[in-house]
Amino acid sequence: RDAGHEPTHPRGAEVLGDESALPDLCRELDTRLGLVAVGDNWQRGALTRRLEERVPGFAFASSVHPKATVAADAILGAGSVVMPGAVIGERCNLGQNVVVMPGTRIGNNVKIQNNVSIYEGVELEMSGDEWSAFSATASWSDARTTARRMGLEVTWDAELAKTPEG
Repeated sequence: RDAGHEPTHPRGAEVLGDESALPDLCRELDTRLGLVAVGDNWQRGALTRRLEERVPGFAFASSVHPKATVAADAILGAGSVVMPGAVIGERCNLGQNVVVMPGTRIGNNVKIQNNVSIYEGVELEMSGDEWSAFSATASWSDARTTARRMGLEVTWDAELAKTPEG
C-alpha cells in the first residue's frame, strides 16, 4: 500500500497502490502471479517489462473466458487474455500479453506477436506465411478485399515502393 494513503475505489475496484508498491504487495500477499489489464498495447508491454524488473520471478497469468474456444494445441503466451466467443484455432501461437476480444476468430497456424490486441469480430484466417504467399501474387484489389474480410485495413504507399524496403 502507498505510504500514508488509503486504498481508493475507482469503478468499484480497490487500488492498493501504484506499480512501485508491487514488491511489498507480493510479499504481503505471498504471491508472484498477476495479470496486466491495460488496453494500450505499447503501455501494456512497457508495464510488463517494468514489473518484471521490480519483482524478479513475477509471472503473468493468462485468462481464457469459459465461453471462448481454444484448440488443445494452441499456445497462449503469459499474460494473454481470450474473451467470450473468441475462437483460437489449431497450432496457433499467441505471444505474451495478447488480448483477443469477443467474437474474434483466429484460424489455424496463426502466430501473433507480443502485446497485440485483436479487435472484436476480427477473423484472421491466414498465418503470416500464408498471407505473404497470397499477397505476393494477388492483385491489389484481391489483397485489399481479403484483408478487409480479416478486419485489416491495407494501404499502399507509392513512395515506399521506390525504396529498398518496398
